[in-house]
Amino acid sequence: MSFNFCDAGPEKAALPAAGVAGFLALMPIFMVLAPSPTGVLAPLTALIFLGCYWRRLPLDRLLKAPPTIGLILLALWGLASALWACNASMAASKTLAFLAVSLPLLWLTLVPQASHTALAAKGFIVGLLIAAALLAGQTYSDTLLRSSLPGARVVLAAIKLNVPAAALVVSCWLLPQASAHLSRPWRWAASLAWLLVGWAVFAGDGSAPRLGFIVGGLTLAFSWFRPRAAIVLLVASVLVAHISAPLLGSSELAQKVFQPMSWRHRMDIWQLAGRLIAERPLLGYGFGNSGEIPALPGRLPLTQLRAAMPLYPHNVLLQAQLDLGVLGAVAFYSCFGYLLRCLWRLPRAVQASGVAVIAAALSVWCVGYPLWRATWVAWLYVTALAFQATRQAPGSAAATTRPKATGSPREQSA
Repeated sequence: MSFNFCDAGPEKAALPAAGVAGFLALMPIFMVLAPSPTGVLAPLTALIFLGCYWRRLPLDRLLKAPPTIGLILLALWGLASALWACNASMAASKTLAFLAVSLPLLWLTLVPQASHTALAAKGFIVGLLIAAALLAGQTYSDTLLRSSLPGARVVLAAIKLNVPAAALVVSCWLLPQASAHLSRPWRWAASLAWLLVGWAVFAGDGSAPRLGFIVGGLTLAFSWFRPRAAIVLLVASVLVAHISAPLLGSSELAQKVFQPMSWRHRMDIWQLAGRLIAERPLLGYGFGNSGEIPALPGRLPLTQLRAAMPLYPHNVLLQAQLDLGVLGAVAFYSCFGYLLRCLWRLPRAVQASGVAVIAAALSVWCVGYPLWRATWVAWLYVTALAFQATRQAPGSAAATTRPKATGSPREQSA
């Protein structure tokens, strides 16, 4: 039995395939209808699910798993950051909330599942297809379904739909993997879900989902032929993005290329984040405290706005370092490296899907959304579970590969 993301799979399933399939079918729909509650609903569902089967869970091995140890160490550092944070109570409460969201979903991902059946893949395709149809319908009508509920606030639909659009952009690159060994109708359903996601992304309002869709697609195409080269290229791209983001605002070329005010504001924020990181390089400003940092004197150079950090710096690479200092950056790259190291050892088709998902997620997260928010943390775990549960469907390389026959027929049958 194995709990390591790197390994080919468990010797036997500890959780029923029907439960995993139902979870993967429901989460995309909830994400489209109400993104914020998903950050609570997903870990709560995982906790209930694990609680029903706790007798079958080898907790000693779960506790010793490298991802669990890494998560606990990160939480301890987040709690310690309350000692020097701008807002100590916020640092402590956000750290505990992050741990509460992450731990049950992490364990649900690590626990062996019945991944050798197609049920999880079908559940994921159904959920993503319904979610994509709901997203496309709301985008076309420029309305939010939840706004029709009694007492609901009327909000601008285009802005709110960016979050589920970005979420589906991250996960839609698992559809080729999930449908690869299913029948033709299921492959058609997966293709339709992908097309609906693409249409909603480009018909909607928001650069982050569009960037994620483009980068994810290009990465999948390239990694399908050269998966390990794609992994190396992804590492290089992330390092370049991290180093260059605070420098874009002072670049005349970048100012000419990125004319829209939203991008100029991002470049201002990234440049400000670089200045703030330079002032506290070792410890940072506290877990989740980006928006609590006091404003600096003067104005931002491109937008002439007040030199104050918004709720988050619109770049997870910078936010990890801004909030938790050098150890925050080390923690981010340790997680990133661990995932890529695991992908390095998997079959080519699985590598391609995994690299595309990671590239799309980083593209979205490096221009738009916060690092520690429960909604996004939960969704990334849901996507990781979908990757684990659909990567060994019947007919896959892992399921069909047999050792080369040697010896006599009697020896072979024995």
